[in-house]
Amino acid sequence: MFNSSLSVQLGWFSELKPSLCKFSEECEEYFSKSLFIVGEFGGNDYAFMRLGGKSLEQVHGYVPMVIKTISAATESLIKEGAKTIIIPGVWPDGCMPVNLAQNTSRPKEDYEPETGCLKDSNYLSRHHNAELLKAIKHLQHKYPHVRLIYASYYRPIIDFVRMPDRFGLIDTPPRTCCGNATNQYNLDQTKVCGMPGVGSCENPMEYVNWDGIHLTEAAYHRIAEGWLRGPYAEPPILSIGN
Repeated sequence: MFNSSLSVQLGWFSELKPSLCKFSEECEEYFSKSLFIVGEFGGNDYAFMRLGGKSLEQVHGYVPMVIKTISAATESLIKEGAKTIIIPGVWPDGCMPVNLAQNTSRPKEDYEPETGCLKDSNYLSRHHNAELLKAIKHLQHKYPHVRLIYASYYRPIIDFVRMPDRFGLIDTPPRTCCGNATNQYNLDQTKVCGMPGVGSCENPMEYVNWDGIHLTEAAYHRIAEGWLRGPYAEPPILSIGN
């Protein structure tokens, strides 16, 4: 569907290299002082599998393959000279309005009481993140001279949904800022953001989700702060030395 897979993006990196540095030693020194971000990868893979008709149980079976691909990409950057790499996990898919709006007929017990998010979808996200953490620890043991940072999307989004007042947010349950629907998620996939007649909320800074899939700038700002200073990165980016 999209020619932008992880392998393709690594190819773009290789094509870009000559414009950044010319010789191997020069490149290694340049990359050793650079900050790399690998991802977030996995969310689209799982979403497209489910759109293609695979069950959640079937999708779970692909998690090892996704994690292996992320690990291999990280290792290839390390071999290029990268010494500081951020590897984000996936966000809680069960809290995304696009997922919630497609499952309005599900029974009450399928939802997390504290968040209103779908239990099974969030379990898949947690499973991916747990396996990714294991892979990062393995790579850290293999390359002790490299700083590998696990950055969470899952924890901050759950915090935003559970404790919106703490972050100056109002949207609980998770709902879109840009949309035109009468349901509680403000999402009608026949009238999506960008189409004629579909407006946006008065103050996007109070919302977590923009269009059902993508987050608002306000949410990304809070996540970035959590990555830089904690508690949403292990270790926080600004805590690492030169």
